Amino acid sequence: LETWAVEVTPTDGLCSGTPGAAAVAIGNSIPSITSASISPAVGLNTDTYTVTPTGWTDLDGDPEGYQYQWYVDGSPVAGATASTWTPIISNPAGYPAGSSIWCEVTPWDGQSTGLPVNSSLAAINTPPGVAGVLISPSTAYEDTVLTASYGLTNDVDGQTVTLSWQWSLNGNLIVGATSTSLD
Repeated sequence: LETWAVEVTPTDGLCSGTPGAAAVAIGNSIPSITSASISPAVGLNTDTYTVTPTGWTDLDGDPEGYQYQWYVDGSPVAGATASTWTPIISNPAGYPAGSSIWCEVTPWDGQSTGLPVNSSLAAINTPPGVAGVLISPSTAYEDTVLTASYGLTNDVDGQTVTLSWQWSLNGNLIVGATSTSLD
């Protein structure tokens, strides 16, 4: 809050009269934002999520400032008060697959806070797994066609697992060798 004042002193050139005064209080306008979004929309416990607020408005022209609070499944995360957040740092055991995350962003102009805005939702994903990868035959020669196979795939999030193949020779990728067999 600022108080601006003026004092007016009348004079006739020979003497001054009693001054008149007035004051006005000028308050700070409340800042606002229109939305906030999280990137990535789906990530891992080890990824760093970033929230980006948009639509800053402050009638005083004050510089943009924000306060942040991250949430997982409706509960605030202790200490997660920056524009970026990595789940595994807050919870070394990781959050369950499918957990919903968002960030509450409050506009702040250094003096006043505006109404908080909840960001878009993001989800924590768990990478799928594949077990029992084999190459057959186990003994091969230059003219042998090698075939890769696998046992089981799993995804604790319940998503469909698709596989891609990439063959290599002595640790170097073989360009174009992306099918289940290699001739």
